[in-house]
Amino acid sequence: MFLNDAAQDAIRHFIGLFALTQEDPRLRLDYDDLAMQMPSVDPGRISALDARVSHSYTPLDANGAVRYTPEGVLAQGGASLGIRGVPDVPMHSIPLAPIATPPFRDHDHGGTARAHAADPVFEIEPPPSVAVVIHQQLRLEDVDLLAPDMFAGSVLSQTALAQQLDALTEIALSIGVQVQLDLPESEASFLGMAEALFAAEVPEAPEGVTAITFHGADAAGQFLNGVSVEEAPVLDDLLPAGWKDALPGRGPADDADGSGGGRADDGPVHEIVHGANLLLNEVSLQASWIAAPVMVVGGASYSFNLISQVNAWSDTDTILGALAGGIGCAPTTSVNYASLVEAARPVLRGAEGDDGQPVFWAVTTIEGSLINFNWVKQTNFVSDGDVTSITLTGSETTLVFGANGAANQVSLVEIGMFFDLIVVDGNLINLAAILQTNVLYDNDHVIGGGRASGSSGDNLLLNDARIHEAGLANHAQAQGAYLDLLDGGLGGSRVPDGLAGDPAFAGLDVLRVLHVKGDLITAQIIQQLNILGDADQVDLLRAEALGGPGTVSVTTGSNVLVNAASIAEFGLDSTIHSRGGVYSDALIHQAEFISDGPSGYEGLASEAVLFLADGMLSGAAPADDLAPAPIVAADGLAADPMQSVLA
Repeated sequence: MFLNDAAQDAIRHFIGLFALTQEDPRLRLDYDDLAMQMPSVDPGRISALDARVSHSYTPLDANGAVRYTPEGVLAQGGASLGIRGVPDVPMHSIPLAPIATPPFRDHDHGGTARAHAADPVFEIEPPPSVAVVIHQQLRLEDVDLLAPDMFAGSVLSQTALAQQLDALTEIALSIGVQVQLDLPESEASFLGMAEALFAAEVPEAPEGVTAITFHGADAAGQFLNGVSVEEAPVLDDLLPAGWKDALPGRGPADDADGSGGGRADDGPVHEIVHGANLLLNEVSLQASWIAAPVMVVGGASYSFNLISQVNAWSDTDTILGALAGGIGCAPTTSVNYASLVEAARPVLRGAEGDDGQPVFWAVTTIEGSLINFNWVKQTNFVSDGDVTSITLTGSETTLVFGANGAANQVSLVEIGMFFDLIVVDGNLINLAAILQTNVLYDNDHVIGGGRASGSSGDNLLLNDARIHEAGLANHAQAQGAYLDLLDGGLGGSRVPDGLAGDPAFAGLDVLRVLHVKGDLITAQIIQQLNILGDADQVDLLRAEALGGPGTVSVTTGSNVLVNAASIAEFGLDSTIHSRGGVYSDALIHQAEFISDGPSGYEGLASEAVLFLADGMLSGAAPADDLAPAPIVAADGLAADPMQSVLA
């Protein structure tokens, strides 16, 4: 039996280490003997070789003027071989049958060409239709109740607040452009969508609504709250003060030393956040789909760009007690920015002076309609009406009842094909519409005593819509050879003589043609809606820490609602020859509504004053299970100063 204790184990380890220590110098002596026998070799100076190779050959530039025009492959007669002793043999023309060769890929034009001894036949794959339907919807209910039975007086029920939010939303939806843009059921529905946009109604601005509308050529440019501007607003400059402090390099002054502890010099910090919610809808759509410098349309040409923007809010706050002197009432910022820009994008050709005309064309045909359709609808609905009764204790307190985030984001990039000529038997429809609405209900009710700071307003409502089109369209009546194209003149492999003189085709080897037997449709529809109910009811009358050292920050506003949409279409400067009519229009509508009605807390404010006068700090009254309190005249009590600031 093998036994091992701690003493024996230590002895064995000592013996092993001693043996290793003896072995190390023995190995060193053996190495020294071997090292003395190694020859000493001097590699000498090592020269760096230059791997660069130079030559005098300079490649020539590509010559785009060289063309190949195939002719009949026939032998020429009457020629003498010129060999002594051999009589002249007459040469006869021998017709040769076309010899098919394997197809080769035409990388420049994205098609396949089949070479024959006669006329070549080019094959181009037709572009596919694209349809994208995205519906994003977020719903968040964050109604926090903290000791509501300790609230000083009655509180307004959530049902009553929801009814007021619904009424405000109904007003907001009624002052925007009235147009129904449902999902199309068939190809024919797109024509109905175009007609609906042209028939869209702009409602008359009722009392309390500020609205400005731009039509036609007046809608070109950039507009900020109805005023033409040269630059777009910067989001960082519009954010509420509390949000700016969170930006890199723009923190509060008391954190400039890098401590970032959040502690004031005069005592503890208590922070209560009921607002600071973020609602964001963002869409970025970039399309370089189907374009051509020359288009022939058998039907009518429809083009319509629409931007409708609405901001509606109610921010009538009731702040009572000593807190009224410390909590700020910065106004809500409303921004409607719209940009509708069309820029030229000419066709790039080959070398200057190359004015030759193409002999052959490659025609690809689509039996039905060719459609590029993007339909995006984004909705955020957030309810953050809190009811809290708070007594602050301890050195530091952070209570966050708000600071919710709801974000929808879509980014699309669509790339198609360019042609030299597009022939559409039906209608040409190009529609772009952005409809944006922000609704904020932020009527707060705050009561309490002691020192406090913060904000009950300072909200941001931002609508940012941009429609940018690269490629100008010139319209002309279809006639001559262009009418022949609509009447079945797209057969064969050679370009008709009537089109040979069009300068738009100068310098081309092969004319790439797209034939659409139905309609050519491009429709981009974006709808964005933000709805936020942030009516907070806060009671700080019991806060014992308010009378001691330190600072208290109360935030019931500082909400951010943003709708941002961008449609960028990259085409070519084109001439559209249409047999039907030409219908083109643009519309920008910007509106805002500020509710200056009663906040709904008038009766509650009267009750709170009675409690304050009777020494509310020593008792509490039930909240009647959050039932709405009766409206009682305020008898000359000061209303919320936000009513005059925002008017």
